[in-house]
Amino acid sequence: MSEIALLIPVYNDQVGLNQTLESLLKETKEKIDVVVVDDGSKESIHVPKTIGIHHIIFIKSEVNKGIEHVLNLGLKYICDNGYTFVARIDAGDTIEPNRFYKQKKYMLDNPNYMLIGSNVRHTDMNGKEVFIERVPLSTDEIKKRMHINSCFPHPSVMFRTVIIEEIGVYHTDFPAAEDYEFFFRIMNKYKVSNLDEVLICKEINPNSISLSRRKRQLYSRIKIQKKYFNPLVLESYVGIIKSFILLVAPNKLIIGLKSLLSRSN
Repeated sequence: MSEIALLIPVYNDQVGLNQTLESLLKETKEKIDVVVVDDGSKESIHVPKTIGIHHIIFIKSEVNKGIEHVLNLGLKYICDNGYTFVARIDAGDTIEPNRFYKQKKYMLDNPNYMLIGSNVRHTDMNGKEVFIERVPLSTDEIKKRMHINSCFPHPSVMFRTVIIEEIGVYHTDFPAAEDYEFFFRIMNKYKVSNLDEVLICKEINPNSISLSRRKRQLYSRIKIQKKYFNPLVLESYVGIIKSFILLVAPNKLIIGLKSLLSRSN
């Protein structure tokens, strides 16, 4: 058994899942176990037993309950089976070479850090790079900027399984922003960081579920920002104002601004 379990939720996306699994062939230095959790897909989801050097476990929910529930179902399996680290990725996203080896090495070299992420390459549907999402690196900077938005692209993260006993699992009352709230809880108790390296690639699909439910996500984000509001932190005010502005901004404008800002860095 590997020390690392990669948790992949999937719903009606065999093509995206295949793309993600195939990218794991680029991980040649660290053997991982891949935990695929099917959220009651209407279409049959098929997974191989192995991909390269990696073993695959398939868990199926008989009914569609939502991503928060299947993430917790996967976490239960991972905790029950004694894995040391949990990594995340979504169906359709792909890894850069030896992502998990690099993240595990950082965690072993820095035993006080409980959660890490990385920069992300965003591409269009033809594979052309649109922008690089660069994230803050230090715990101090993350603690401030988390009040504006999540500093951890969720498909890039790795965290220690042991923290689940202390902070709990994903909460179900923040739809489409469950990761943001989960990472806030981790950050408030432990040291966290990001690697200054691109370790995953995300495809921008204008018709994807994540974009079509953006307003729902923003309402949850505002709810989280209110929950963790700190009147002594300027970013708490900035975050809520920014979220309300984004509620009325079109998706294409947001993507364009991200691309423009990333090129200026």
